[in-house]
Amino acid sequence: MNAVLSIIGSGAYPWAQRHRVSAEALDPFLDTVLAEVAAAGLGAWEPFLPSPDRLRPMLDTLRRHGLRMVSAYVNARLHDSDTSAEIDRIVAGCAAAREHDLEVLVCNPVPLDWNQPLDKDDATLRRQAAALQSLGEKLRAIGVRLAYHMHTPELRQAARELHHMMLATDPDAVGLCLDAHWIYRGAGHSHVALEDIVKLHGARTVSLHLRQSRNHIWHDTLEEGDIDHPWLAARLREFGFTGPAILEMAIEAGTPDRLDWVERHRRARLYVEQVFAPVTEPTRSRNQTI
Repeated sequence: MNAVLSIIGSGAYPWAQRHRVSAEALDPFLDTVLAEVAAAGLGAWEPFLPSPDRLRPMLDTLRRHGLRMVSAYVNARLHDSDTSAEIDRIVAGCAAAREHDLEVLVCNPVPLDWNQPLDKDDATLRRQAAALQSLGEKLRAIGVRLAYHMHTPELRQAARELHHMMLATDPDAVGLCLDAHWIYRGAGHSHVALEDIVKLHGARTVSLHLRQSRNHIWHDTLEEGDIDHPWLAARLREFGFTGPAILEMAIEAGTPDRLDWVERHRRARLYVEQVFAPVTEPTRSRNQTI
């Protein structure tokens, strides 16, 4: 295998589901959660971008468990006529976190409505792309890479929102967080659509979110299923992708509950190391036996 990953980590959203809170309200459970993340042999934690008052306690907890925050996630309202305050807020948060390992900001421009299938018109898409470009330029100036992320709304209407965010922005300013399962699901459970989007935009990948499903239902760990991860890994190696790779085994109705949370993440980490690439610096927990 001719590639390595810089780090494998876990995203906050599945753990928030487990504790039945929003990702922003996970702090009371964070010490317990991060102990389990470390026990699974992972090296990083991708939180929702913390506010300055939450940053220091979070970093202290991360260090206690030997974890890094190389990436963070944010939902951003970038389609309004004036996005300057939103961009300034995000850049300020990233500037504070940049002093403590932050390398990538995963940004999902919010839809018009999370609960209704409302699509952005052309003027709105142009405005959002310009805001995304501005955000990416400001983040690049402080040493943080912007990674565009999507859910199902961006795949509607021939994926016009996803394609425009990629084609109307500079790759040096706006990279891609490749979340293969959201692309697969948003395109009507189409692996063909996933393959086409990876071929079109995959070279911009700077962050990877990983989830699997079986018969379209989210699975509890990473193994064989609807997403052809070996195919995806081969394409990413062609692009020279090195990470971070973030596990996001979220749960929904029908998701198996066979494994405890440490074990599902430990198995997923071993799968990523086998299918995608080993990591450059194994964590101290990596000596656990299978």
